[in-house]
Amino acid sequence: MIYAARLIQGLGYGIAYTAAPMYLGEIASNEVRGAMATLITVMSKFGILSQYCIGPYVSMLGLASFNIAIPILFVVTFSAMPESPYYYIKSGDTNRAEISLKHLRGRDYMNEELESMTHLVNENMKEKGRWSDLFTVGGNRKGLIILFGIYFTQQFCGSTAIISYAQQIFGAAEGGLGAEESCILFGTVQLLTSAISCQLVDRLG
Repeated sequence: MIYAARLIQGLGYGIAYTAAPMYLGEIASNEVRGAMATLITVMSKFGILSQYCIGPYVSMLGLASFNIAIPILFVVTFSAMPESPYYYIKSGDTNRAEISLKHLRGRDYMNEELESMTHLVNENMKEKGRWSDLFTVGGNRKGLIILFGIYFTQQFCGSTAIISYAQQIFGAAEGGLGAEESCILFGTVQLLTSAISCQLVDRLG
């Protein structure tokens, strides 16, 4: 059962961290695109903090019920969101692309942005990318090295193990705070630092 749960969790995690940044990057305006794309990390830390706050004080069934309610709420509310304008443009449906962009921008909608998106999609369609471009093109290769380096460091520094066993670790440390309170403080620091980095990503590039 544990292996099955980890498999389901891993599938959801992988899909979310692939699809969500892509969708957010396509619907966000240039001014907030970086912050929007990294917002998923902030929400991930918020989710961890919620488990630290609720988990020690409710039953396993109660915690599971709380956790399943969030995805259900997401499915119900997200169904009202439109496809990204880039998707419609690539499909050749500029009318629906304009409707989608108006829905997303509201009063800030400008026709020039739709024209810019159309031009960008057309240019990308002309360039037939290959998997080998990840290694042969200098900019792609540099980005790939940075990405692998960051994720390698993140996984091998033991952060996942610390997050998962934080309560046991703090309990064994026998500090001034209880294990539950220490976990909440730990989760709060994670949430605040990720929120700060989310705000700085567009300013510092």
